Amino acid sequence: MASTTDSGDDKVVQFPLDAEERKALRKQKQELERQRLIRYFVDETGNAEALFHSRDGTAYADLIIEGNRQTWPVRSRQFRLEYVRFLQRQWEQAADAGEVLALSLRPSLKKAAVNAAIDEFEMRAACSPIERDVHVRVAADGDDLYIDLVDRGWNAIRVTAEGWSVVTAPPVRFRRTVGMAALPFPERGGSTQTLRPFLNIRGHSDFVLVIGFLLAALQPHGPYPICTFIGEQGSAKTTLIRLLRSLVDPSAVPSGSLPLSGRDLFIAAHNSHVQAFENISKLSAAMSDHLCRLSTTENPFHPASNRGLTCLLTTHKLPTRGTSPNPPARHDLHRADAHPPRPCRSERAVQADSQGRRRNARLRIRRPRRALRETQGL
Repeated sequence: MASTTDSGDDKVVQFPLDAEERKALRKQKQELERQRLIRYFVDETGNAEALFHSRDGTAYADLIIEGNRQTWPVRSRQFRLEYVRFLQRQWEQAADAGEVLALSLRPSLKKAAVNAAIDEFEMRAACSPIERDVHVRVAADGDDLYIDLVDRGWNAIRVTAEGWSVVTAPPVRFRRTVGMAALPFPERGGSTQTLRPFLNIRGHSDFVLVIGFLLAALQPHGPYPICTFIGEQGSAKTTLIRLLRSLVDPSAVPSGSLPLSGRDLFIAAHNSHVQAFENISKLSAAMSDHLCRLSTTENPFHPASNRGLTCLLTTHKLPTRGTSPNPPARHDLHRADAHPPRPCRSERAVQADSQGRRRNARLRIRRPRRALRETQGL
């Protein structure tokens, strides 16, 4: 290793003589540069509290990307990509400036060096005294309710007793999973009655029940209701639950079949706020117990999350005489289940009517613009 000796006013530097000493010195410089980049990355993308962990010990990081605060697990693909992009920017800046530092930055881009840095980030987050709850779609801070819009700007809706507003950096933390879709940007002056023509249900009482279910689904804590729609084949049950889910927790996969095991059900519940299951004709006693656990915020695979699940269930009405249209379930599931609204029209009629209403809504928007263009002579 290199050393320095003092002889009066002169300083003599002894350089490593053999290959092993030069290799050790080179590794030491690379390690110092890696530590510097780790500290600089945290300071650039966040602050002293950027690294933290949740109650279950998962490491998270707050990153400032395009001016927006984003929260990602340290082991996520997105966090890794942001760190690699940071290293690439640092190397390009040093290379463009003709600095010798670019030679020591290049090894930091190797896979082994990136993996070592990720391990370092995780260790720092796990050892951090900061512990925060990280939520999916809905969270609470005191009496305030926050709803994640899942848009590019990481905006959230803040709902209070006085009203609502859109905030860019809420005090709570949200995480985003694969498949989550964005909610539309809210506008003032709307009414729940606008939704009524799009719902294929019977009567005002069923409409009030559906609105109550949607409001309960936006609560940050359970217990949550389980809404079941029962109807004949082709009565637009799946179309209905997909529409309702898009109002609360839209997803790239709006509905699917009920998982075969409770473990798969709990894992899916951990990654989304609302689950929509279609074509359920049977319900075992074990699956009934699993759904009750989820609706009462008890997740055995993620007990520290303290977050429940809102379920939308759709079933086929059994045509056999003497059989019940309800799927077999335990008594406690029937208590959590909302009164089943029955679709009243066929699926084709619902889809055709819905397309017509959306087309008329677009015409009502376009006609004033057309009149304005004609007035201006365009």
